[in-house]
Amino acid sequence: MSKKGTTHIEKKGEEQEESFIKVLLTSYSKETPSRLKMIDCFLIYQLITAALVLVYGFFFCHNPLNAFLAALFSCAGMFVFTMSLRLHESEEGSSKKYFVEYVFCVILLQLSVANFLG
Repeated sequence: MSKKGTTHIEKKGEEQEESFIKVLLTSYSKETPSRLKMIDCFLIYQLITAALVLVYGFFFCHNPLNAFLAALFSCAGMFVFTMSLRLHESEEGSSKKYFVEYVFCVILLQLSVANFLG
């Protein structure tokens, strides 16, 4: 196959990929309720925080290892609980019950993290 044909196929694949991303973003912005968008933003924030804690712990945190582990477990636990809340919020039903469970789990997580710090 000639080089010209290969670049045409690559351009076509890139165009399809871009159109898929545009369709995905427009359908997300139109069909997703604002409450779920807020939870999604919080999930992204938690991932960024966990990545920063991991980088900080790798480069600078050598002596108090349990502080680093507590921060990392706190980020991971909050992400898991928030993802669970998002999955329950996307279903139809009583969201108040799931939010109360989420708050209770977050309080228990933070108490265990504080206990792990010593």
